[in-house]
Formats: sequence, structure tokens, C-alpha cells
Amino acid sequence: MRHNFLYFFSFCFPLFFVGQQSDTTKTVIFPKLVGEIINLKPDYDNDEKVTIANLNEVNINEAPGSIYVVTSSEIEKNGYLDLLDVLLDVPGFNIASDVQNGVAPTLRGMWAAEAKLLFMIDGLVMNDMAYGSFIVGGRLSLVNIDRIEIIKGAGSSIYGGLAALGVVNIITKSGKKSSGSSFLVNTGISNNNVSRLGLGFNYGTSLVNGMDLTASGGIFEGNRSNKTITLPDSSEVNLRDSSSVNDAFVNFRVKFKGFEYGVNYNDYNFQATYEPTSSLVRTYNNALKYTFNKAKFTLIPYAGFKKQVPWNTQYGDPKIYDVQNIVTRRIIVGSNLNFQLNSFMRFVSGVEYYNDFYRHFRPNLALTNGKLTDSFNGYAAFLESEVDLKYSKLFIGGRYDQYGGFKEKFSPRISLTKDFGLWSYKLIYGEAFKIPPLQNINLNSTNLVPETVKDYQAEFGLKRNKTELKLNGFYTRIDDIIVFTYDLNTLLESYNNVGFSKVAGTEVLFKTNINKFSFTSTYSFYSLLNSNVSDIIVDTTNFKLGSVGIPKHKYTARLSYIINERNSFGVYYQFQSQKHAQERISQTTEEYGSVEYPATHNINVSCQLKGLLKLFDLNFGINNILNTTNYYVYPLNSGYFPLAGMGREFFIQMKFRLKD
Repeated sequence: MRHNFLYFFSFCFPLFFVGQQSDTTKTVIFPKLVGEIINLKPDYDNDEKVTIANLNEVNINEAPGSIYVVTSSEIEKNGYLDLLDVLLDVPGFNIASDVQNGVAPTLRGMWAAEAKLLFMIDGLVMNDMAYGSFIVGGRLSLVNIDRIEIIKGAGSSIYGGLAALGVVNIITKSGKKSSGSSFLVNTGISNNNVSRLGLGFNYGTSLVNGMDLTASGGIFEGNRSNKTITLPDSSEVNLRDSSSVNDAFVNFRVKFKGFEYGVNYNDYNFQATYEPTSSLVRTYNNALKYTFNKAKFTLIPYAGFKKQVPWNTQYGDPKIYDVQNIVTRRIIVGSNLNFQLNSFMRFVSGVEYYNDFYRHFRPNLALTNGKLTDSFNGYAAFLESEVDLKYSKLFIGGRYDQYGGFKEKFSPRISLTKDFGLWSYKLIYGEAFKIPPLQNINLNSTNLVPETVKDYQAEFGLKRNKTELKLNGFYTRIDDIIVFTYDLNTLLESYNNVGFSKVAGTEVLFKTNINKFSFTSTYSFYSLLNSNVSDIIVDTTNFKLGSVGIPKHKYTARLSYIINERNSFGVYYQFQSQKHAQERISQTTEEYGSVEYPATHNINVSCQLKGLLKLFDLNFGINNILNTTNYYVYPLNSGYFPLAGMGREFFIQMKFRLKD
């Protein structure tokens, strides 16, 4: 099998170069000189720009990171209903369940929810300040998204201590781009019951003197699942009456003569299945910035304020949950500078100060340190240079962070990248860290230190005509992993540094367009190389089983057919390999043992019809045609029972467009 693959690759690789020579020369299968390869050009121009990599517009194939972008047209064409749908389609991402039915991403074989994956909307940080998580599923309407830019790999050299494993920045449309009003209505039926009901809205306009205004948001009510599932101990659970999700979100942006003000409000509630509680995350977030543009530099000072009720448990036993429920706020000021020294050298830098405040939700309850309130100061500065050389673009720099009483951290990054037109490459080394969020600090029983990450990546891309292939290989090591513990006798919680973990893997992305057909396929794989953290290992004697609750293999394929300029049809297939966990396997003896959740096959079909009656667009179809039970497994050896995704679901979505 291995030899067959090598023969196939040896055959296919040269085909990318066939026909690229002029008519007066013979076709060359293997160009003789490096210079010939470097000078080869594709048959089309693909100079997509991203800003997430280092706060500067860079060609996506030369950006210093493994970058994945989802555009507004792809959101519509692919029939995504939810941010969770988007993330599941990204190579390396999977979904696991946290306590109380919190559903959050894993990334490249590691649990990324607690302060390791940074989520932003137009640069405003959305992670909760208690645990650093961002729960997904029924959250944030997709009605006004321009693009979603994603970094996979260490992101702390620019973004600090919440970006240890990656960054997701959701960018909304400007008023000019989304001129007029839009209303989005979607609903679904699964297992003979309503599965979702959502309403989204957007208003965008360009006013006099260049003022640009957008307002968008939405409300959502639904369930994680309507299925009845059988647990490893043979008990049955009906999720229809114990997995509800409710969301309200409003986002507002205004731009005027260099000024930009953004504000959002999000109220997100999700119900627990295995205990009589629900959870609330309520965030008010805003920031003001001003952009100075001169001949060679751009200076952007900014200030922001964030107030949050982060992951508060509702209706639970006060003896247990009062110490978990806190109120937080953050004040932040800073400035970024982009300086173009000459035609081949550029610098991006920034400084930042922030103050985090917190207290218990019950204001008369003392924190672990005996105080009624507490606060921490944070200081950060970063600098990165970009040097454009003949055979590579060099990015080198790092970020210095000092937070509270923790030892200062320096997160360097060095990248060599280049897009030669027909092919591109990236070599990336980065370091990152996870800063303990406020509840880690409040509840810890020992002196915590930040988790540290070392990340190595190599990426190679080929483009010819309308076909693209990208291969990525990665190796990531995390040290001083912070793990939650709970004492059943004293009912006390704590967080402790317990050890290290090493993973490596690969990701493949293939895209092609043939006439009216477009095809996208991805494959991602990780291997748990070594770890001494028993909490995240299925079997300490067999690393081949991987990390708890995270499938080692994921494959996706999407085939779309453009019927005409207004109508299209798509079929989507996703495969995930087995997931493993340690859970209760007997109700009688309460014995715990190894559990294997089988591999899953999901098939979705959708149809998009645009401009019906010149008034609305229609997206309808069936998700999970096979009615597969997709288990979201808790990614720690705590015995916590799994959640399941939605079964077969018939959905319909209408988007009404009203122009100015």
C-alpha cells in the first residue's frame, strides 16, 4: 500500500507542471534548475490577503502561520447554519463536550477549550474570563459575516496567553459591503420535534462624509440534540428535554474618518443533561480605535472595556456552585504600529496594558485569598519584522507578557515562507503559552505556572489552473499542563500543573473546479507521541489510542454543482474515526472501564436558491441523512458522560434582502 501511494504521488506531482512551458519548448516533467521551478507561474491569480497572522495584510500563502479562511460566499454555498458547522469542516478541528453540555473545539488532538484557542469578533475577545473557554453550538448568527480567519498553531507571539493552540477571528461586513437590510430565518425538525429556531438581522449603510455603519445580531432557541442515546452503562437518556440552548447576540460597528468603534452583547445559555443546572455566559464588549496613516507607517491606538458574567452555573447547589460563579471586567489600552522601512522590509509592533477585576457573583462571598474582590495587571509588547527575500519571506519576532504575579513569558516566532505562483512553502517555529484564567487562579491549591507550547510546522502548496493542494505537517509539545481536580469529600475544586504532552500529525486540503462542479476534500490525522498526564490519555500503556475523546482521523468531502448563477446543489460527507474514553460501564457496581465510540459517517445534502421573487434566498436540505449518533466525548478521564449531536435533521433557511 505504501509503495502504491509513492508511485501515485510520483506520477501526480509532475502533472502540476505539465503544460506550463511556452509553445516553442518541449514539455518538461522534471525541471532541471531550481530557478525554473521558482519562476513557474499558475494559470490564475490567487493573491488572497489575510490580516490575522501578524495584523498586516499578507498573501495567505506567505502568512507566518497555517491559515484557513471561510468566506461569506462559502458560508452560503456550503449551507452552514452555525459556527459549529464551520469549525467541523476545518482540517484539524473536532468537537468535544465540556461539563454541563458545554460544546467546544479540540484542535490537532488537543483539548483547546480552556484558554488555548482565542475567539474574536472584529478583534474583540469573546472567551470567558473565568476559564478562558468559548462554547459553540447555536451561538452567533452567521447573517453578516464577511470572513472567518483561523490560525492553527501557536499564536501567542501576537495575541498572548489565550492563543496557545490557535486563533479564530470572525470579521463582519462593513456597511458599504452589506448595504441595505437582511433578515435570516431558519428552522429545523429532527426526531419529529423542532430542533432549532433562529432569527438573524443585519443593517449596513454608508452615510455622508464617509461614515460607515453596521448593526447585526440574532436570537436562537434549540437543542443540542433530539436523540435518545444509550450510555456505556446501558442507561438511556433523552436529550430532547435536557440539552436546550438559547442565544441572543447584537453587534454594532461604526467607522468615520479613521475612527472605528465596535460593541457587542452576547447572552448565551445552555442546559446540562446529567445534573439539574444550566449555564450562562453574558458578555458586554466594546473598543474604540483610531488609525493614523502616514507615508511609511500606520499607528493604531485603541482602548476597550469588557464586562462579563462568565460561565455561571444556574439553579445548582450553592454549596458547590457559589465558589464557581464570578463577575469580571477588563479595561485595556494599547497601540499597534506598522512601519514600512523600504520595499523589502517591514515591522509590526504593539504595546498593551490591561487590568482584570473579579469578585464572586454573590458580592458578600470571599475569594479563596480572603478578599471580596481582586484584580491583576497585565503588560505586553511585541515586535515582528518581515523581510522579503528572493527565495523566502522571513518573519522573525516575539512577544513579552507579564501578568499578575506570574513569571514573565517571551513567545518567539520565526517563519520562512514564499509563494512562487505555482507552488508555495512555509516553515514555522513558534512558542506560546496559556495564562491561567481567573478561576484557575482563584481555585488553585498550589502555585500555578502558565502552560508553555512549542510548535513546529511545515506546509507545502501546489496550484494549477483551478486546482489547489496543500500539505501540512506539525509537531506540538505542551508543558506544565493545567488540570482540574475535585475533592468529593470536601467539595473543593483546584487547578494544578501536572505534566507534558506531545502530538504530531498531518493535514491535507484539496480543491478543484471543473465546469459547474466544485470539489473540496480534507484529511487530518494526529498521533499522541508521549504524555505523562493520565487525565488526557485513554491508556497510559498504549498511546496509539490517542487523546481522550478525540478521533485520530477525520476526512471530509464536499461536492457542489452550480445549476446556474442563482441555484446550486451540494453533497457533504464526513468521516471520523473511533473515539476512546474511560467511563462508568456498570450502574450496579459503578465500575469504570475503557469505552470505544465507533467511527461515524455523516452525509448532508443542501440546495441553495437565490433571488426568489427578487426578495429572498432559500437554503434547504437534510443534515445527517444516515441518522448517525455523533458522540461528543468529555476529553478528560473524569468519567463524565458524553453528549450527542443532532440526528437526522430537515432544515430550511430563508434570507430576505432589502436594499436602501
